[in-house]
Amino acid sequence: MHDGSQRTRHRHRLLVSRVLLILLAVAGCAVSGVLAVMATPNVDASEVFGTEICATTDTISCTHVLRSQWGKIGPLTAAHLGFAYFAALGIWFWLIGIPNSAGWRWHRLPLLVGCAGLCASIYYTYVMAAHLKLWCTWCLGAHVINVAMFALIFFVRPRLSNLDQAAGVRPYPSSARGFAVLLGTAAALLMLGTAVTGFVLSSLVEQCRLRLLDATNNASFVQMKTGQSPRHDIRIRFDDLVVGSREAPNVLVSFSDFECPHCSDLFRSAKSLTDRFPGRLQLAFKHFPVSRTCNKNVQHDLHHFACEAALAAEAARVAGTPSQHYEYCRLLYHNAKRLDERPYEAFAREVGIDVQKFQNARIGGAGVERIAEDVALGHNLGVAGSGVVFLNGQRMPNWRVTTTGIPPKIDVDRTIAMWEQILGVGALTSRNETEDGPEPSTVSPSPESPGTNQP
Repeated sequence: MHDGSQRTRHRHRLLVSRVLLILLAVAGCAVSGVLAVMATPNVDASEVFGTEICATTDTISCTHVLRSQWGKIGPLTAAHLGFAYFAALGIWFWLIGIPNSAGWRWHRLPLLVGCAGLCASIYYTYVMAAHLKLWCTWCLGAHVINVAMFALIFFVRPRLSNLDQAAGVRPYPSSARGFAVLLGTAAALLMLGTAVTGFVLSSLVEQCRLRLLDATNNASFVQMKTGQSPRHDIRIRFDDLVVGSREAPNVLVSFSDFECPHCSDLFRSAKSLTDRFPGRLQLAFKHFPVSRTCNKNVQHDLHHFACEAALAAEAARVAGTPSQHYEYCRLLYHNAKRLDERPYEAFAREVGIDVQKFQNARIGGAGVERIAEDVALGHNLGVAGSGVVFLNGQRMPNWRVTTTGIPPKIDVDRTIAMWEQILGVGALTSRNETEDGPEPSTVSPSPESPGTNQP
C-alpha cells in the first residue's frame, strides 16, 4: 500500500515536471522569437512587442547586444539558435516525456543539450558583462528560463538508486520511439533552420534594396546621372503624341510599350507634370514594343500584344483627331491586361473615332514604318527595353521617385520636388538655353509643322 502511494506521488511529480518543462520551452521560444525579430537589421526595434522591457539606457540596449558581433553565428543570430534549442527540448518532452529507470539512457540526450545551453547562457552573460558592458533584459530572461529548465531536467533524471528496480521493467521510451522522435525533431529543426535562413537572407536583400533606393531614389542622383549622359539628337515629329506645350524648353521623350507598367505610370502622370510646370516641360512618346513581332532588337516577346497595340494607336492617330488619339492611347494603357481580347475597334468607337476609317488605317498598315523608325531610333540610342526616358537628349535613370514598399508606388510629393529641382536650378540645359553655356540640346520638335498633338 505504501509502495503504491509512493509510485503514485512519483508519477504525479514526473507529470508536473514534464508540464513545467514544456511550458518553460514554450516561454523560451516566445522570448527567443522576440529577440530574433529585434536582431533583424532592417526592423525598427521600437515597434517590436515588449520593447518597453528593454528600453535603452546607459546600461541597457537589446538591439546593440543582439546586433553585435557576438550576436551572430554565421548567417543566423544567437536568438535563432536559441529558438531552435528551446523548440527541440519542448518537442522532446512533449512527445517523450521523462524516461523511466529502465530507459534512463535516453535522458542523457536532453541533459547534454541542456548542459550545452547552460554553458551558452554563462558565456553570453559574461560577454554582456565583460565585453559589451551593456545588458539585454530579454536575453537575461531567456537565460533565466534556460537555467530553470536545466535545473528541472537535472532534478527529474532517473536516479541510480532506482536502477536496481529496473530489472524486468520494459524501458521507456523504447528504442524505436526514441529514434523516431529524435529523427523527427532533427527534420523539424532542419526545416526551421532552412526557413529562418531564408528569412535572414531575404532581410539582408531587403536591407540592400533599401540602401540602394536611399542612394539612387532621389533628385540629386537622377540629376547627376542625367548630367553625365551623352546628349543625343532625338527628332520629334509634328504629329507624335506630345503632352504639354511644344514651345516648352525641356523635352522628355519616352520609348514606350502599351503593356509596360512603368510606361503606363508616366502616361498617367504626364498631364499632371505638364500642368505643374506649364511652358517648362513637354512629354513626347515614341514606340518601343518589347515584342519581336515588330522589334527584332529585343531578345524575348515579353509583351505579346504590344505590336498590335502600337499599330492600333497609329491607326487612331491617322483616323482621329489629336485629342482622340490621346484618349485612345489612354485606354490602351489603362486596359493593358485586356489586350488579348483585341478591343481596338471598341476603343475607337468609345473615343468617337470613325470605326471604318480606323479599320481601314489599321488593316492598311498605317504606322508600320513609323513604329520601325522609333524602334531603330531607340536601338541606336542604346534602348534595350521599354520605359526608357531622355530629357533634352540625355538619358535619365528614372523620371520619378518611388516609395520603398513592395511593389513600389510613385511618391508624388518627392517626384514633384525632384522635377522642381531639375527644371528650376538649371543643372540640365534646356534646348533654348544656348548663350554662354553648354552646347544646346539637340532634342527638338520637327520643323514640319508647329501644330500639337496633345489633348
